[in-house]
Amino acid sequence: MENQTTSEIIQEERQGISLEDGQTIIKIVEKALSYRPYIQKAMLGAEFQALPPEKQLDETLTPRIAYHYVDKLPTLFFRFVGDESPVVEALIYPIESANAFLEQARWWVQGPAFAELTDEEREIRAIEYAVEMFLIMLDTFYQRAESMMDSFVLEVISQWNDQNYQRYAQYKAELGEPVPRQKGFQITKHIERHAKEVSNLWKYQGQSQINIRKMMLAEEYDGILRHWQFLSKLSRTNTDWREYAQAGKFQDTPDDLLDKLENTDRLDDAKVSNKLSDLALEHAARRVRFIKMYGVGDEIKKKRKDKILETGYSSGQLFDFRKEGMERLVEVRRLQEISAQRDSQLQLEQNDNPAQIDSAKLSEQKLLSGLEESGSKSEQN
Repeated sequence: MENQTTSEIIQEERQGISLEDGQTIIKIVEKALSYRPYIQKAMLGAEFQALPPEKQLDETLTPRIAYHYVDKLPTLFFRFVGDESPVVEALIYPIESANAFLEQARWWVQGPAFAELTDEEREIRAIEYAVEMFLIMLDTFYQRAESMMDSFVLEVISQWNDQNYQRYAQYKAELGEPVPRQKGFQITKHIERHAKEVSNLWKYQGQSQINIRKMMLAEEYDGILRHWQFLSKLSRTNTDWREYAQAGKFQDTPDDLLDKLENTDRLDDAKVSNKLSDLALEHAARRVRFIKMYGVGDEIKKKRKDKILETGYSSGQLFDFRKEGMERLVEVRRLQEISAQRDSQLQLEQNDNPAQIDSAKLSEQKLLSGLEESGSKSEQN
């Protein structure tokens, strides 16, 4: 295998992939890996053998997601470690999956939304989408495979129990003794539980974009609130206050929200404060493109067609989203501080055990990924 060329490996993996597409697939894999710097080069072969025995043991017991080149072809190396020892070590050739992603993306960009693009622009967009799919695979592969392995072991045990019961039933029947019927198959319960785990994995992975927008909303809100507070004070004394409303980094201040500020009753300070908070929340949500997609009324749809990107959410809902975003930001920053302290310590130990740095990076990524499902799988944090 080590002596094969890239084109030979590609043709072996799947007949019908052209050399040009093979090169595109390599670009897709390498581009995706560039977005995941925690995925480092795998320590295999002579490099692994050169380690002292105790370092080899440390590496063997470290969960790993890494890359490895066979000729010019990037491959993926995975090591799944159980409570005491490795469960699976695998070298994955990603040609099939990356090619499937590329084919799906090419089909997608033939849709009406891309009608104005040239063929070259469509291909560029298709490659970008294929990279996105490859990243989803990278981000979920470890948890998906780990869940499968845990379930698979229980399924094997259940299958053996069933076969063993059949031998027992055969033995009892041959003796002319009554044979009690077995109460269902335990393997079905394991499969159902595994299916639920897989469903939850994809459910929370699919919510990641929403959670990111919640954090962006939380980050933007305070600065935008100060902007609206400034406009409120300015509007009391300056008739030309709207000329200053859309300057600098606040060029995106919506006109319809300025109209609402202008029509605000200024006699009640508490109401004014609440109104400014509502305007800031709506402005921040629009800035990060956090909009309600389902169940919106005709009035909001009409505004959006008129280029007014109204969120469609109530102030109370946006407040709750901001609160969730703040909680996630606090947790992310805490993990970043822990990571920085760990990296500083590991840097001192790098000459003694370079493999530990990769292990820490993998652990950090699993923690950050776990944030997306902290509500249902706290053990993964």
